[in-house]
Amino acid sequence: MVDLCCGTGVTTEELLRRVGAHGHVWSVDASPEMLAMARRHIDARNVAFVCWPAESFHIPVEGPADALLCNSAFWQTDAHQTLSSARTVLRDGGLLVFNLPADRVKLDSEQKVDRMFRHSRLQQRMSEIATREYAYTPRSMQSFTPTRPLDADGWKKLLAEHGFELEALELTPNPTSAQSHVEWLKVPVFSTRLLPGLPYALRIEILERAISLTTEFSTLAQSNFSDVR
Repeated sequence: MVDLCCGTGVTTEELLRRVGAHGHVWSVDASPEMLAMARRHIDARNVAFVCWPAESFHIPVEGPADALLCNSAFWQTDAHQTLSSARTVLRDGGLLVFNLPADRVKLDSEQKVDRMFRHSRLQQRMSEIATREYAYTPRSMQSFTPTRPLDADGWKKLLAEHGFELEALELTPNPTSAQSHVEWLKVPVFSTRLLPGLPYALRIEILERAISLTTEFSTLAQSNFSDVR
């Protein structure tokens, strides 16, 4: 199995439980920092961590794989290139599973998706602290073109272009909390887009400072940052 854009390895841990001692998981991510976290949490002989972009992961990953899962990251990739790479790695009849945020799927007027507040105030506070207390000069965000929104027919067509058949498209509410937003901002790739050019350790320091100064986050325990040092 392949855990594409594996991040800190949370999904990899679940996949390892599913494949058992005789299965194998390739955990691929373009961020060395994320893979370092995953390696600290996971000690298994049947997992291989690979630092490589999703768009060409077929180069280092040996197929054929029975299944490929991309959890909360597919929309950040070039969909055409990633699907082409996935088709190369997956065996005939292999399973591809990925999820998308609501704004990456065109919905019918009758369909409802829970869109929670994104806590943009915390991100604004981080930018203010970086500028005021760390002499940071705001820079342009890194170039990033997410997968464009498509309806069910659009996703079906895109997948078919790369040899896949759409078996199911399921809408699942995914409410977010203040704590989950903090965890999101601890992911290197997201804090990098917010404060490009600053070292990761400093971005985490600024995040802690912003939490203490932002009303809806100030009650959160800050003892959970040891894993990102």
